[in-house]
Amino acid sequence: MGKALYGNCGLMYAKAEISSNGKLNPKNLINPYVFYMKDGQYGIVSIRTDSSETAASDVLNLTADTSEGSAFDIQSEETRIEGACERNYFYVPESVGKKLVSKFSTIYNTGVTVPEVKLYTDNGADACKEQLRNTKVQLQYSDGSTAEKAVDWDMSGIDFEKEGEYYVTGYIQRAPSMKASADTSLGVNRADPCIYYNEDDGYYYFIATDDSNGNATFGIRKSETIEGLKDAEESVILSVDDYDDVNMVLWAPEIHKIGRHTYIFFAANPAGGWDVQCFVMKLGGDDMTKKEDWDRPIRFLGMDDRPLKEATDVGGITLDMTSFELHGETYVCWTQRDFGRETGSIIFIATIDPSMPWKLTSEPTLLCRPDYGWDNNDDTPVDEGPYAIIAEDNIYITFSGSAVGATYCVGLLKADIDADLLSSESWTKSNYPILYPRAVEGEAGPGHNSYTRDAAGNLVFVYHARPVDANGNVGSRNTGLRTVHFDVDGEPVLYMYGDLELACEYEEVSLKVTVTSMATENSNQIKDTPPAVTVQNPVGQNNVDTGVAGVTKGLVITVGKFTYKVTAVSKSGGGSVSIIKMVGKKVKSAVIGSTVSIGGAKYKITAISNGAFKGCKKLKNVIIGKNVTKIGNKAFANCTGLKKIVVKGTKIQKVGKNAFGKTAKNTSVKVPKKALKKYKKLFRGIKVK
Repeated sequence: MGKALYGNCGLMYAKAEISSNGKLNPKNLINPYVFYMKDGQYGIVSIRTDSSETAASDVLNLTADTSEGSAFDIQSEETRIEGACERNYFYVPESVGKKLVSKFSTIYNTGVTVPEVKLYTDNGADACKEQLRNTKVQLQYSDGSTAEKAVDWDMSGIDFEKEGEYYVTGYIQRAPSMKASADTSLGVNRADPCIYYNEDDGYYYFIATDDSNGNATFGIRKSETIEGLKDAEESVILSVDDYDDVNMVLWAPEIHKIGRHTYIFFAANPAGGWDVQCFVMKLGGDDMTKKEDWDRPIRFLGMDDRPLKEATDVGGITLDMTSFELHGETYVCWTQRDFGRETGSIIFIATIDPSMPWKLTSEPTLLCRPDYGWDNNDDTPVDEGPYAIIAEDNIYITFSGSAVGATYCVGLLKADIDADLLSSESWTKSNYPILYPRAVEGEAGPGHNSYTRDAAGNLVFVYHARPVDANGNVGSRNTGLRTVHFDVDGEPVLYMYGDLELACEYEEVSLKVTVTSMATENSNQIKDTPPAVTVQNPVGQNNVDTGVAGVTKGLVITVGKFTYKVTAVSKSGGGSVSIIKMVGKKVKSAVIGSTVSIGGAKYKITAISNGAFKGCKKLKNVIIGKNVTKIGNKAFANCTGLKKIVVKGTKIQKVGKNAFGKTAKNTSVKVPKKALKKYKKLFRGIKVK
């Protein structure tokens, strides 16, 4: 008896045909047959049909080349899988089978790894508490992927001023999770949701399409926590009655900080007839919940100051605009559709100037159109609601496809983090939905989502879906929440919640904590050092790995705000170190000196290791000392508040990949004048002056 993978959802779909006038003609697949190919790969032949099941005159294979052919008969295999029209089976190597099952089975939590922690009394009790508070555990999952999770540690049994070994317990923090049912939803009758965290005031803000009143208003809720948004007061900030050229409907609002200002992107009707278009509204005051603090909406324009719909050859309506920043460039994505030509909803990308975020600064590039069966279901071809996830090596854009009812689902676009995002060839579209219509029990039609981060740093999936009752009845669109997991291939997984994210058996953890001092550490180093042996080195060599006070190459030690790794030592004292991390992630400024004192000797600070300051979102200012020669990969990645960097020396020879990825949009580096030319080449993506 067979078992369906991926919840019995399809994994391969035929591409639609696009006519000369842009009309999209959907195709389906029937009678698939899987086989080995001569080069050792796998092939699929299948008959393409139109929506009336009329066979096309071609046979589809993996490379999408076509040849004349027709249906053929084979002996079916009975699998007893619901709805299956069985075709054939064949054997694959164990590694291939395991990969398929791993990739297309439900991923779940299988274990937890807890580190050991060493705290130094020299740093003071407050710094030790902060270090322990920020200690995370690693969860393991069934597909081989992992995730770091914060823990609520019980520190009551530790004396941070007394050396010794302690054991503490704690509970792993679960990411926010709310199903889209009427009683658990973050917002009933709220669709196309967006949650925005404002770093300036420390509050979360929630806005969505309001289905309760025919999409006539936008209301904003405000809370110190994501969960608190459920019951927070909602303040109306825009109505279809406020302006003559913003009427009929208000759709798909998104809050974004662009440059120094906050904006809402949304869609409304600018005229008397049906002509929904993108608008931008700027926060002119200080309070997002006050209607009077928002400026009059501006209709979005193309490069030539004509309406956005005229910037492409699609025309029609424009909607669902989003924005993101990468490598110092600000992008917008939106949906466009001509109902008359039956083009389906198409997603475009272009750039904008942060000082005028209502106007394109580049020609639009087509990202995707609803050309697969899963996103042109119910004779409603739709790709819409794009939103970006910027990961370490890739940028992902999730979008929604199919009709907006129970068949709604989420697809994925992927590009390399350093690719030309305005080239359609840089993007790959998933052949199947990464979140299918009923992936989570009790919900149908999930989609049109955004993302935010909770207080623990978890990426949170904010979406709407329709609750399904015990009788299979499908309800209205409500807002839900779940964590985003990244699978073993680094791609986002959007169905994780409850025991799938964190099994109850792993929720409580125990941690060994060693409290010591640098004097004790150095004393132990000396005790563990073997007796000195005099060796006559060959002339011209000085291969010494042990310095004064028992400091050895490879020693990891915390001094002040930083943890260092000793990279070289000298018998006469001193050597060099690399900064491997900062103690705590809430420090607002970091001064990296030219040297650090360890064991009574001076060591030059010559490097900043890979990921040393990664995720220090409170960090605003950094001074880099004169002896630093290398800044590692992603050394300051995701330091979203980092605005000013001062480099004191001229010795830096290498700045690693994405060393300053996803820092503040106006991050700048001030360098010595004589090194300006060299450093402009090294510090990519940020302003050097």
